[in-house]
Amino acid sequence: MNNEITDKLKAHTLLNHQILEKSIIEMIKRIQSEKDYIRLMQIFYSYFGGLESLIKAYINSEKLPDNLKRRKVGLVYNDILSLGGVVPKTLSKENLPLINNHFHAFGALYVLEGSTLGGSHIENILKIKYSIPESSLTFFRGYGQETVSMWNIFKVSLNELTMDENEVLQIISAADETFARFNQWINKNT
Repeated sequence: MNNEITDKLKAHTLLNHQILEKSIIEMIKRIQSEKDYIRLMQIFYSYFGGLESLIKAYINSEKLPDNLKRRKVGLVYNDILSLGGVVPKTLSKENLPLINNHFHAFGALYVLEGSTLGGSHIENILKIKYSIPESSLTFFRGYGQETVSMWNIFKVSLNELTMDENEVLQIISAADETFARFNQWINKNT
């Protein structure tokens, strides 16, 4: 498998990825109740919901065959409702990374898909340390047993895109901005 694009993405987004990861870990450490967990899910919902809306305008099943299976905002929605929380509005495009073509959309989707890899660890922490019911952890469960294979399928699809160097840079820029904007959103709401 040619990992050229995904290797470049990983290298060029490393700093913003690490900064975001630290913010999420800090937010999880501050959870003391279901109310705090609901707030965490509301932050994810508003960002991921807005982002998924932008992405779906540019990525369809022709560009990514299992595209519909990769929608996650419904899981966050259900997790919030399962605990009696209020589902917030999704963010508008002014608060999200620039996505105006399928290269930008793939860059943003790289971040969303990659988030599933750490989700099972977060799920275990929330379930054990904070006694969040399993029925309210579907978002962090991701694809369950299929998480690694879904990530690998996505990487293959991304690496097989036909693109020139400028389009590669668009993917990288969108991914990096997706990490950065999510971190900004978290810091604004915690």
